[in-house]
Amino acid sequence: MYQLPAWATELIRGPHKQFGQLRARTATGSTVQLEDSGGLAYRDRTLLPLLSGSTTADGSTPGARRTLTATLAPQPGLWDLLVPVGVELVPTVVLRAPNGNQVAIPQGVFPVDALRMSYGADGSIAISSCPDRWSKVKAAGFLIPRAAPAGVRARTAITNLLLEALPAGTTVTDLSTSTATVPAGTWEGDRDKVIEELSTAASIDVFFDRNGAPVLRDVPQLTASPAWLVDASASGVLLSADRERSRQKTFNVVIVSSSKATSDTPFDPVIVWDNDPNSPTYAGPDPVNSPQLAGPFGVRPYRWSSPLLADANQALVAARTILERVRGQASQLSLTAVPHPGLDDGDVITVQLPRERADKRRPVEQHLVETVTVPLVIGRDGQRINTRSTRPDAT
Repeated sequence: MYQLPAWATELIRGPHKQFGQLRARTATGSTVQLEDSGGLAYRDRTLLPLLSGSTTADGSTPGARRTLTATLAPQPGLWDLLVPVGVELVPTVVLRAPNGNQVAIPQGVFPVDALRMSYGADGSIAISSCPDRWSKVKAAGFLIPRAAPAGVRARTAITNLLLEALPAGTTVTDLSTSTATVPAGTWEGDRDKVIEELSTAASIDVFFDRNGAPVLRDVPQLTASPAWLVDASASGVLLSADRERSRQKTFNVVIVSSSKATSDTPFDPVIVWDNDPNSPTYAGPDPVNSPQLAGPFGVRPYRWSSPLLADANQALVAARTILERVRGQASQLSLTAVPHPGLDDGDVITVQLPRERADKRRPVEQHLVETVTVPLVIGRDGQRINTRSTRPDAT
């Protein structure tokens, strides 16, 4: 969650104005200015003529975390301003109180060389699903194969791989606690794929934040403190919700092994399970040798492997992380709410739903935000939030 001033957080629940702004900046960091034509002398010429748009933060799959979609009004010279190499788009959302106080919340940094533009019949420019700076990492493949730095911590290796693909002076924020190390091997081809496999094996979440900076952190868990209340009450922000509960992707045993292409497996498969007798997905005291002692859910195994697991200890860490994601009866919510421009994927939110019956309390659940869309031009549709109560797919 982006840290807003206390007054701005409360403002979202009451009368306020909210609007998006879009700017472009060059490779040297200077802000692009529009040509002074068509009456622009009386407005901020650094603001692009935004007709519609949104940013989406999606933590459900590895790779680009944020994407930008926007439509720009016709403006002389706009295309030429956006096509030079190194130009990036920088959207923000402004919250303004009735007394005039306001705060601008950054929504990401998006390189122009990774977007697609098309002219509309009215001369507008459409920007479709422009990814964040991860596109630079994806483009910076290995020129020749290289030996993996065996024994180095995965977080250090990921940091170095990121820095090689980004401009000089870039700083990587490492908030992770993983002690996993890199196994011997050879890296070749796609840099981004190596980073993704290393991070998954080491239970590290790698992404570019809303200021365009690379960040490493532990994989978000539902046990974190709630960052926001989405509620159906007199002062609530919930507009609508679709609820789903399913056990099709719920598992209570995780088996982790190495998929390294050698004649000898470096370690035996590591098995962990839900051993809490009070859990609805209890797998028993020993699901390997005594599966009949499992609870009513039975034994449902989930298998995962990676060539980048160095040893059994690293496999055990990965297995426990995956188990926390896949166990339990999955409960998903798709919400529409009053937009909160500081909400991020990986945030834990408390959701208070409408009463199902007059004699029952409102259902209250905690969910992990998986995908959140922030509108840049506010309409009646609100903000879309997709959540999961227990986990994403672990692959």
